[in-house]
Amino acid sequence: MVKKIHLIILAIIVLISIGCSSQTLTSASTSTKQQVTKTSATSTPVILAEQGTTDAKTVWENAVIQRFSTLYNNYSAVYYGATPDGRYLFGKLLPIYYQPTSGRDLPEEIVLYSVGIGSERIIAVSPDLNHSYGGLSADNQWLTFYLRNLPGLSNSLNWTLYAYNITSGLTIIVEHNTAGSGMYPNAQISNGKIAWTTYNGPATLDQSEASVQVMDLATQRRQIIATHAGDVTFSWPWIGWGQVTGVDNNGNPTGNESFENLLTNEKLSLPFQASEMILSGTSLVYVPISGPPAFYIPDIRNPTTAVQVIPSEMNQNTFSFNGRYIGWSGNDLPKVYDIQQRLLIMLPLKYNAVPSEFSIVANNLILWNEDPNSAQQEASAGVKQLNLPLIESILYLPNS
Repeated sequence: MVKKIHLIILAIIVLISIGCSSQTLTSASTSTKQQVTKTSATSTPVILAEQGTTDAKTVWENAVIQRFSTLYNNYSAVYYGATPDGRYLFGKLLPIYYQPTSGRDLPEEIVLYSVGIGSERIIAVSPDLNHSYGGLSADNQWLTFYLRNLPGLSNSLNWTLYAYNITSGLTIIVEHNTAGSGMYPNAQISNGKIAWTTYNGPATLDQSEASVQVMDLATQRRQIIATHAGDVTFSWPWIGWGQVTGVDNNGNPTGNESFENLLTNEKLSLPFQASEMILSGTSLVYVPISGPPAFYIPDIRNPTTAVQVIPSEMNQNTFSFNGRYIGWSGNDLPKVYDIQQRLLIMLPLKYNAVPSEFSIVANNLILWNEDPNSAQQEASAGVKQLNLPLIESILYLPNS
């Protein structure tokens, strides 16, 4: 994650803020993106505040909720999101038992769960206990993830970025990186294209080793969108990234958040730096580099209109956004935030709450975990238990 500094100071308050045995592996060509004139938006925003808290039954009286166990053989599934059409959940299978050297005795696996059929599909298995997967993202056709060496078990900082075609089972190597930067791509997929940040050397303050790239997965043509750049957010045709423009006297990177429409080449920059941000269309949710609260901008092309402050308890490292609802890692009970009604909605529990549980919003689905294990079961498991199976809960949003 790029270390950035929040730049907006308002007059009254600081604001605005891989795969299967039959896989085929290919590589890609690169071209440079033509640069165009960018514009900036600097006027002071009008802020709309949260209106209160309510429960899910009040908001979605007839909503359907599906629950199933995350237990799969000797694994417990952890789901990180869903395809936009709501057909699949995607995540990792983590071993329930572990050994002292690696913290586990089975390799990690990438899994797709068919919501309609209720079945799992294993699409990638890590080569050994020294490797781990991360950076999962998907559209309706493709799923991306990277494979890395686990720190402390290997001195290698290499990583490989993959894209898996959900329909054909084809796996593509998007990039095998040996630069040793210690930074990972955390790619985003949208409309059959993948965007990620890559590195050609060790990390530097001015991000001179980093560039944002986009590949069309159908043609495998790759474009360089920006240099001196940080993590990306991608919602076709808009892409956003942290742009580093310099280093201040204290050795901290300075810059802004930049955006480009890949169809029209329209560019704009917003005068703040974010620790995390997510686009949905032209709507943006972000957390300032200074930390919570988070902010919602309905349209990055008009960044000072109807901006909202998101509840300050939002965890800045884990949140999701589907254009209306925001899910995040909470301190206690799972919840989402409705940006239209400006309401914090508590999600229903049938079993025990999971400490620091995160809710995930993905198109018409809201996902969260519940814990069917009693405290006595967890205590008696001792050190042999690593990931106890949970209950995955899916709420289907009405009229969506």
